[in-house]
Amino acid sequence: MASKSTDFKIEQRAYVKIRRLLKVSPTDVHKDLEEVYKDTVLPYSTVVDWPRRFREGRMSIEDGARIGRPVPSANYKNILEVSALLEEDPHITLVEIADAVGISTGTAQAIVHNNMKFRKICARWVPHLLTQAQKAKRVQCATKLLSEFDQADSRRLFEIVTGDEIWVRYSEHSSKEANKV
Repeated sequence: MASKSTDFKIEQRAYVKIRRLLKVSPTDVHKDLEEVYKDTVLPYSTVVDWPRRFREGRMSIEDGARIGRPVPSANYKNILEVSALLEEDPHITLVEIADAVGISTGTAQAIVHNNMKFRKICARWVPHLLTQAQKAKRVQCATKLLSEFDQADSRRLFEIVTGDEIWVRYSEHSSKEANKV
């Protein structure tokens, strides 16, 4: 569906085409357009240029196809495909993701880092933030520990081991080079 400004352009081009065929000067055509369209009027240079295009054989008053920026590859479909690949194999590389989805490596990296908020730790893709399920599990564990502490004597408190998060590797890699990937 065309936007309102596009509709105004098309209407004005049609008017320019007809009035120039009737041999009306560009100045008069532009004055007429200013009177009707006020702020959305075509520039005077366009009113002068479009008749030349029509004389050169152009028949359409619609905008032609333009060379521009390509459609971004980081679309919803590709994000879903990358997500499925990471769920299937958290050790997959960006090059493998790009080849499997049919996108560039840079786009694969943008999807993984910016859209999905993953980072690579010990050759494995992990989320930057905890998921809702992981947060719920932590609350459940903490609640269980607190209830056990309330039921037991104070010595049980010293049996609880806490510390920073640690990432444990679930699979062995063949070399240190594989760990750097």
